[in-house]
Amino acid sequence: MGEILKRALVASTAVALVLSALAGCASSTNTADSPSPTVTVPGFPPGVVPSTEIPTEVTNTVELRAQVVVDKCGKTPSGWGASGVVTNPTDDPESLLLTVFFTDEKATVIDFAETTVQVGAKGKANWTAAKSFVVTPNMTCVLRGVSKK
Repeated sequence: MGEILKRALVASTAVALVLSALAGCASSTNTADSPSPTVTVPGFPPGVVPSTEIPTEVTNTVELRAQVVVDKCGKTPSGWGASGVVTNPTDDPESLLLTVFFTDEKATVIDFAETTVQVGAKGKANWTAAKSFVVTPNMTCVLRGVSKK
């Protein structure tokens, strides 16, 4: 798991560096059928621009991660999202921070979302993490981090 995480972090950092270097190379088109400009980044479908704000350090507590289930990963009206349920097995209420990465079919992180979930003692709570962005045809969700808030 650690090696996969390292690769994902290295890939997302590399994408951010490449995008910074290629900022002057991006092109935009504007036609009568497309009232707003579409940015084109080499290697991605038109309009898809990976975020440069993706965190490189995300706290992840393995014991807490076991309490989180991702039930849904899919398109939203304006981007992509994930949702599920958090279970709290303890006798005390918890506040958890969940970080979800949204990746393309090559595991390149395109964007991410965070959400805080309040869960009562011995309780369950639904959660949703979503972000507005232009998606690739085959997106996936990666529960990247779970930590106490």
